[in-house]
Parts: sequence; C-alpha cells; structure tokens
Amino acid sequence: MKKFFILIFLLFSLAGFSQAQSGGLPASCRKILDKNFRGWKFAKISGEIQKHLRENISPDTRGNLISGDWNGDGRTDYAALIEHGEDVLNDGTKLKRNLAVAFVRSGKTYKHSVLDTAGDYIALEKKGVKAYDHDTQSGIRFKNDAVFVGIWEKAGRSYVWRRGKFIYFQTSD
Repeated sequence: MKKFFILIFLLFSLAGFSQAQSGGLPASCRKILDKNFRGWKFAKISGEIQKHLRENISPDTRGNLISGDWNGDGRTDYAALIEHGEDVLNDGTKLKRNLAVAFVRSGKTYKHSVLDTAGDYIALEKKGVKAYDHDTQSGIRFKNDAVFVGIWEKAGRSYVWRRGKFIYFQTSD
C-alpha cells in the first residue's frame, strides 16, 4: 500500500511540474515545442528586466510568454521565449540559446514560427500602437497585435503577421 501512495505522489508531482513548465501555454503548443525543441524550457528572465516589464508594461508581464491576436482573426495566439540548445563563443564559452517562437491558431491547433534566435525577453505590442522602424526611418502602426523581442538595453524587433508569415521591423535601437 505504501508503494501505491508513493506512486500516486510521484504522478501528481510530475503533473504539477508539467503544468508549472507550461505556465498558461495551451497543450497543443506544448506538444509542438516538445516535438520540435526537445528539452525546451521557458527562458529565464533577469530580475532587472522583470522589474522593468512590471513597472512599464504590466504587473502581469512575464517576459517569456505572451498572448495576442497576431493575424487579426479574433482568436488568441501565443508567443514564448524558450531556452533550447546553446551557442559557443570563439573562446569556447557555452551560452544557453533563447528562441522566440510564435503560435498562430490554425483550425483546432496552432502553427509555429521561430521568430528570433536571440533575445532576453518578449513583450506584447497592442494593435494600433505606433512605433518607429529604424531601418526605413519611418513610423508604423500595428494593424494587429505584434510580438516584441528585446535584447536588453541594446535592440529590439517587432514581429507582425503579413501575408501568412511573420516579418519584422527594427523598432528599438
């Protein structure tokens, strides 16, 4: 009987870990990540960035998971900043690689796109917000919600859905 309770405890512990790992990401998106990015986990967001996001964006902003309507169809889409793999510097130093992955609702499931292979955090940019494109040196207004991928105190790109795929604007320099 004791073994039975230990088994039940372990099963509930693993289920709790899985739920904590997903943190609001739909099961079908988690399955996509598990299949395509084996061993992934949500990227760690530094305390300094978390503080900035909470004070300047929203108290609920995590920096590694957002939702919005990327394609304007009225359904909720998601983006996650995940840790997967590593980059090796010239001196041999290994750094964890962050990937920004967006999920666009397609029927009853989601299609995914890797937006960026660098970034310290992601944030939601709401439909209608104005931004400045540093590449074209002109203003833009988001027709739908957009995904912002930021490199802390250096640069950032805003990813928007156009003609069935994501394109980006260099909106932070």
